[in-house]
Amino acid sequence: MKFPRQDKGFFKPICPVDLSGNKGSLEWDAEEFEHCYIDSEMIKYVQEEYGATFDVVRGLVSYRQRPGIDFFGPYVQAMFAAKAEQDVYKRENSDQYNPALRAAVKLFLNGYTGKLLEDPRRYKKTKVVPNDEATKFICGSGVVEVAEEEGKKKGSDINPDVLFGIMMYSYSKRLLFEYINCLPNRSTDVIHVETDGLFFNYEHWDTFLYNVERYVGDYPVAMGKQLGNLEVEYTTIPGSESIFISKKVYRVVYYDEKKKKNKEVLKMKGIRKKTLNPDGTERPVFGYETFKNLAKGIPQKNSFGALKKILYGKDADHKPEIISYTVTKTVFPDKRYTEEKGGYPVYPLKDTEELSYV
Repeated sequence: MKFPRQDKGFFKPICPVDLSGNKGSLEWDAEEFEHCYIDSEMIKYVQEEYGATFDVVRGLVSYRQRPGIDFFGPYVQAMFAAKAEQDVYKRENSDQYNPALRAAVKLFLNGYTGKLLEDPRRYKKTKVVPNDEATKFICGSGVVEVAEEEGKKKGSDINPDVLFGIMMYSYSKRLLFEYINCLPNRSTDVIHVETDGLFFNYEHWDTFLYNVERYVGDYPVAMGKQLGNLEVEYTTIPGSESIFISKKVYRVVYYDEKKKKNKEVLKMKGIRKKTLNPDGTERPVFGYETFKNLAKGIPQKNSFGALKKILYGKDADHKPEIISYTVTKTVFPDKRYTEEKGGYPVYPLKDTEELSYV
């Protein structure tokens, strides 16, 4: 697939597939790549928005389609309404606010797509049974079942719902890029991007808001609290240092209006912020210096305590047990910004606006 040459920093809602086995960094700003697996809706999107050209090597073709809301509307809308209700209770400091309920609802919402994409062979026994005509039409009427004892597949090992997960993630990327395209220079103005949000210089705010308010299209692009809308999470403090390493690995400082003080946000994917020492005291796992070193291209090791539950054993008299152990994870900088190459580029930033989906 090829894209017309763009300005430096231009990136797209798809990236090349690394087939080298080296697990290298994904280059979202590549102008041309050999291997790419994308759905038909994304193909139309990159053709219309970016002038992409490509050759089809092979594909899975369907001659009929159904709106996703037919399958997921009742579930997602009910869960979103329950979360929105709890958000109102939380803002109003109401006695009806239930943090456990809100966390559970959010988990069901966020984990839904991941479950649709899971490999059934991870489990000893899995069944996917369509219970309505629409699902049977899309998925077929078979049942995925994996033998319980020997852990080997019995029948098909294909997750028939995987296409739903793919289309959900495809839609989320297209929605995100509809917001990105509201910036004056589109993706060139983006400082950092997450799955459901983006950071950009505050100097672009007026133009961005103007374009969002006048958006005309097929996506729920708007500022607000409805599903798919965008809202401001926080604005960084002028002169503060923001460090962006990769998705869910960044550090920013903003002013908390409610608490009337500066607040530091540290994000490190897959690593908890705090852990317990052997004597029970609490200590931070990573901090400002961790991000400073990563920005210089220096890998960082982070160790923290964890618990492992062993509920089942081979012997009939096995007793459930919980053991503690230490986990050490190393965070590596992007291979393009190693210490030998001088680390990450430094940009003179003004106030930074962070916006994310509702």
